[in-house]
Amino acid sequence: MRAWITGRRSRRAGRSLRPRCFVGDRRGYSFTFWAVFIALVLGPLFALSIELGRYARAVGEVQKAADAAALAAVREIDVALWREEAEFAFLPSAYGLAQEYADRNAAYLGQYGIGVSVTAIWVDPDLQVVGARCRADVSRLFPAWVPQTVIERQGAAQMAWR
Repeated sequence: MRAWITGRRSRRAGRSLRPRCFVGDRRGYSFTFWAVFIALVLGPLFALSIELGRYARAVGEVQKAADAAALAAVREIDVALWREEAEFAFLPSAYGLAQEYADRNAAYLGQYGIGVSVTAIWVDPDLQVVGARCRADVSRLFPAWVPQTVIERQGAAQMAWR
């Protein structure tokens, strides 16, 4: 009776006889909210960041292969023809060497069985630049629900005469 007079309750008086469950407890709502938030927002955001990283690395590999193919094509300019007739032309082995250089410089894609192909090489006589275009289908890097992804990049190399 004394506890009632002072306004204090005993420890037993404050306890409920019904068991605790998430339905009647507000902490259960918070747990549910965060579980749904992580599953529907953070999960896909994390997956997207991984896929964007893969795409950025694949683009860098194709660009590196295109630059290497352009450097290889510079080596295959017919210098004798240029000195005699002031015309630029490639030796017959230019495409093969450009493809070889592109393959060697796309090792990351090669480990997934993705090949980089040289689609074109050309000379810009005004700028004295050799260009190369490379292309790769990188769909194998991504899940099946991602549409077909083809990366195409150009590389350039400056011609220098001694």
